Amino acid sequence: MPRPQTFERDLRVATAGLDPAAIAQLLAKTAREEIARAQAAGEFPRQYVSSVNGRLGASFESVVPPGPIVATANWWTDVLTYGVSFAQARSPKGSALPAGVRRRAGARATRRAHIHYRDAWFVLANGALVTDYTGIPLDAECIITNDRPYARKIEIGHQKVSVPPGVVEDLVSVLRRRYGDLIAVNRKFIPLQGAWVLRDGKAISYPAAVITMRF
Repeated sequence: MPRPQTFERDLRVATAGLDPAAIAQLLAKTAREEIARAQAAGEFPRQYVSSVNGRLGASFESVVPPGPIVATANWWTDVLTYGVSFAQARSPKGSALPAGVRRRAGARATRRAHIHYRDAWFVLANGALVTDYTGIPLDAECIITNDRPYARKIEIGHQKVSVPPGVVEDLVSVLRRRYGDLIAVNRKFIPLQGAWVLRDGKAISYPAAVITMRF
């Protein structure tokens, strides 16, 4: 996929001699054609938020000249799908519960207890688990993280595995290179609900890529 570019174009059309209804039709047609062209070129995502004369989600054909018709790109599906795939590919294959860690209680912990690190990446949007990225609002804070008890040890190099440390650090770097004009992304160590607990009672924190959109 071509590297996405920020989509920012003024749709200017020749309107001399046209009545308002004809101008509205031409504005709507031009907007749809330009969006389709940009999508075909990989410059604009399939998901976007549109407004017409300031009315969110209104049909392009309802435009009152001179408009505007504004389409704002929503890159969440692209960013998160790529990010999770990269994290999985960068992960070691095996997993083992490190010494000094006890399993969490509860049904969710039991279901996830034997999931390997590579398969344990997930996304939070405004704190809620999401698997369908299409409905994430532009102003959301999204987090890509991994809730295996050894995730922090793998990240900082305190557990010997088949890959170098810094999985999330590399994830952040590649997201910045690929989408840096669209997103702000940083590595943080965060708490998670139902975190694994050390024998001293201290909850583990987890390395995470924390992402917001620039718009």
